[in-house]
Amino acid sequence: MDECALCSALLSRSTKSYTSRVLIDRYSLFVNDYIDSKQLHYLLAENQAELENMAGSRGSSNNFMARIVPVYVFDLKSDRIVMLDRDHQSMAFRDMIIAIRSKGYQTVSEFNCNHRPMMVETRRLERPLVASLLQTLWGVTPTYLTWSSEHNSTFLDYTWSLGNTPFGPFSKLSSLSFAQRDAAPRNVLHTMLNTTVWGAIEMLETLKGLGGEKAVLKSRQGTEMNQRWNLLLYKLNKATSAMSHFDFNLAL
Repeated sequence: MDECALCSALLSRSTKSYTSRVLIDRYSLFVNDYIDSKQLHYLLAENQAELENMAGSRGSSNNFMARIVPVYVFDLKSDRIVMLDRDHQSMAFRDMIIAIRSKGYQTVSEFNCNHRPMMVETRRLERPLVASLLQTLWGVTPTYLTWSSEHNSTFLDYTWSLGNTPFGPFSKLSSLSFAQRDAAPRNVLHTMLNTTVWGAIEMLETLKGLGGEKAVLKSRQGTEMNQRWNLLLYKLNKATSAMSHFDFNLAL
């Protein structure tokens, strides 16, 4: 952090404090600092061009199919333990990933197991970074988030955040369960299907606004369009059939 004055300034502007009540033999009150991830994300986005110039990196790629997601890792040299939003080492956003690594090796979290506080290894970022990459690049939902149709929102449920998962504090493994491995390619396919279907709908609406297919296309062009349309339907059916059998490579 000493090598980047701008990074230190952004981190300082995003620092806030909170009071926690932790049970260690007896309940004790602690005043701790934490980083507001939304505030830091806003500041990083505002200064992204300058940060890229300082790092000597490019914000774009010659490959139009490539997607570059910056990962900002703040390696703190102070002895104080600082987390993102009080209990996260890494946070995923659509356009970037932010991670914090403290000098101290571990700290007490706000979670308890068997009525004892759980410890967080603040120097190790492998698991939280894997989790954030899964969220940002493949849209994999954290295993501790559950959808509630009654509330039309998500809520926290750590039942499935044990074992093979990089999400949450109750597991020390970085490996993925089959559900998470399947979710990554499935989300990519859903995005591709959604883009394709909406593109076809927009094309049909445009034709309708111009008077219909017969008014716009000549006979030969209409035949070619029907051939392309039938090919599209064939590929969509093959893709959805492959997805139903979890054959994501064939669906792609």
